[in-house]
Formats: sequence, structure tokens, C-alpha cells
Amino acid sequence: MIIASLKQGDDPAVLVGLSRKNAEELIKGHPIFKPKEETGLPVTLIIVGGETEESIMGELKEHFNIPDEVIDDRKAGHDGGA
Repeated sequence: MIIASLKQGDDPAVLVGLSRKNAEELIKGHPIFKPKEETGLPVTLIIVGGETEESIMGELKEHFNIPDEVIDDRKAGHDGGA
């Protein structure tokens, strides 16, 4: 996994690059937790994965206080700046 703090224009951004093994582990339900002390970011980084957004939300709601509304740029047609 690659984690980098960078700028997108004038805005701060976080880049996360995942290997195939990382992605496979996320799909199996093994989240990635990186405390801010390990990344240099001002927050703990938590990455989760699953077959669908609904299955991810169901799993997360069992363990965390997750809001009902989740932002998914892909549904809105966001191309990530490409």
C-alpha cells in the first residue's frame, strides 16, 4: 500500500494506492487501519471493502456509528480528474 499527502491545486489531498493483495483482503472483510502516527496524516486512515456499498454499510453499522448517507462519487459520474 502507498499513502501520500499531497496537493490537488490549492487543496490538500490524500493518495492511497492499493495492491491486488490489499484489495483481495479488503473484499474478504479485513479492513486497513493506519493510525495517524504511522501515516503523518492528521487523522486515522480506515479503508474498507466489500462486494457492494450496501454490504459494506451493513457491516460497518454493526461496529460504528455510520451516517445513513454516504458519498459515492462514482455514482455521480466523477472521473477523479482524469
